[in-house]
Amino acid sequence: MGTLSESATYILYYSLFISTVFLSMISSLLKKYKKKYQFWLGSVSFVINYLTLTLVVGLRAYGIDHTNYHNMYTQINESGFSYKGFPEPLFYLINKVVSFTTGNFLDIYLICAILTFSFFFAAFKERIGVNSYPIIVSTFFLVFYFYSFGLIRMLVSVSLLTYAHKYLCSNNLKKYLIYGIIAGGFHYSAFVIVPIIIFSEKLYRKRFKFREIFGVYVLLLPLLFIIFTQLFKYFIRYVPWLYRYSDYLNLNFEPAIIKNYFWILPAIIILMLFGKQIREINYDGEILINLFCLLCSLMIISSFFRIFRLTFYLYYPVIYIYGSLFKLSPFKKNREIIVVFWIFFVIFGFFYLREMFFDSIYIDPFIIPFMFRVLTR
Repeated sequence: MGTLSESATYILYYSLFISTVFLSMISSLLKKYKKKYQFWLGSVSFVINYLTLTLVVGLRAYGIDHTNYHNMYTQINESGFSYKGFPEPLFYLINKVVSFTTGNFLDIYLICAILTFSFFFAAFKERIGVNSYPIIVSTFFLVFYFYSFGLIRMLVSVSLLTYAHKYLCSNNLKKYLIYGIIAGGFHYSAFVIVPIIIFSEKLYRKRFKFREIFGVYVLLLPLLFIIFTQLFKYFIRYVPWLYRYSDYLNLNFEPAIIKNYFWILPAIIILMLFGKQIREINYDGEILINLFCLLCSLMIISSFFRIFRLTFYLYYPVIYIYGSLFKLSPFKKNREIIVVFWIFFVIFGFFYLREMFFDSIYIDPFIIPFMFRVLTR
């Protein structure tokens, strides 16, 4: 195992951010231009960006919840083929495969990193030509990247549902449910969010007015969530291994959690001013706005219940809304404003990473300094 110094770690992380911004700009050439060299240049930068982000996370030797995951791996190996519902079946399977093949616990990090970034990048690639790919990938880096140093089960699940968004848009609920079931195989939270998203999608299909949908989200959904918590507490009496999740459903007012949503607040202003243009720019504009309203509801609920991580499943609509910025009337064909935007974005990114991750007592100790695997024969 190797360890970078603290200063070298900061250089690595900030370099990853800067390289993500520039490589994603070049990657946007994939569909924007038809000349062969531009396509290959875009393809190479896309692959380099994907591999860089994946390998840094996948080849780490330490991270958030490292001890818990290592203990989980040990317990799974010692239990033989006895399975009692936890961890989730597909993550359990990965542990077993690693145990029987390489026997190196750290390979679990690499496998999950490959799965996570493969589905995220596949989803984002399809937005090239629709949205600003650089904004999408760069915002993704700021919001998600350092969570991938620890929430390995959940982010595989989130990436799968992000990729499955296209099936939601085409009303192919069968395929969406298949991805939802696979996602649930990595993190049970997918079984909670998928029915909520489908319910939300049905509201969109019925063409309810915006204020009616918002009313459902802000008033009805929190009420339904409270009812669900009571039913869940009753249900766990018969499924004991679910008891570990009961703490998430206890009332616990935490206004400080709102800090995690500051990056989302500009989207509210964008939708208030340019909501009509967002609908026109995106083939799935109505659905994105609909899911954004759903996210706002979950944000409110997360201030009272410990479901903050459940909102991760609905970050991608916000990222896509931001990806529409350069097609809005103030930005369109205005290079000066776009240049100013990127200068501001990079400066903001530096401050955001430090505030949310590098100075966080919950994350900082596990990612700084960066510890990595030393690959040997």
